[in-house]
Amino acid sequence: MSSRARPVPPFSRANPGVGSSVRSAFANGQHSWEEEADALVSLAKVLQARGVAFEQQEGQLDLANGLTLRAQFVSVQPRENGTVSTTSTIEINHPELCPQGTPGAVALRQYVATWPG
Repeated sequence: MSSRARPVPPFSRANPGVGSSVRSAFANGQHSWEEEADALVSLAKVLQARGVAFEQQEGQLDLANGLTLRAQFVSVQPRENGTVSTTSTIEINHPELCPQGTPGAVALRQYVATWPG
């Protein structure tokens, strides 16, 4: 793939995400701790484990098939058992299929619908 990032429009207004990385501090009656996570790094690890080729750019993953993926956190919630629950989005862009960004499930359905047979 090219080493040049594809131009990507701003995130869709329908995307409730607030950023791709999070650092939060937590405390309970026994101790305090911090959690750090990066949704884009997590997405890259999942794609890599599944053998999907991509190039990581600033804030996005560019796939060979023309899709650009951008992950963001929506919320981070501590749980009583000491773990953390997160909600995130993956916005998908494609220069022809969804140039303005489309929420993931819709974009994926539109993209898959173009596959032959």
